[in-house]
Amino acid sequence: MRVKNNRKELIKAALGLVECDLAIKNAQLLNVFTGEVYPATVFVYDGAIAHVEYRNLEEGLDKVKVVVDAEGKYLIPGLIDAHMHIESSMLTPRNFAQVVQQQLLWIHMKLVMFMGLKALNICMTLVKVYLKDNL
Repeated sequence: MRVKNNRKELIKAALGLVECDLAIKNAQLLNVFTGEVYPATVFVYDGAIAHVEYRNLEEGLDKVKVVVDAEGKYLIPGLIDAHMHIESSMLTPRNFAQVVQQQLLWIHMKLVMFMGLKALNICMTLVKVYLKDNL
């Protein structure tokens, strides 16, 4: 699904700076990147997943228009296939890197693949700090 709004607004929603449209709480999230299943709250802004909270499950629920209780049901966001092949993009590695940076998806695949959720959390923290300073 394409995000209808501009990316800056989606980023603000991910950072909790603007109200999300929907939160799905008490879900069992299947993380297709790590293969783990864990309790999570998923925040949606303008039809796109803005943030997944798995530490403090009640955090941010006061900044949401609608809260849905999943009652422990499983949630698989977008049935995302977590692996990729650069050559399938039909881009050179340099052009692919430019596209990835433009989409704010510059987390190094191999680091996350080998270190899993811990590496992803570190990278996302760095991204949040960068974005807060540059929005």
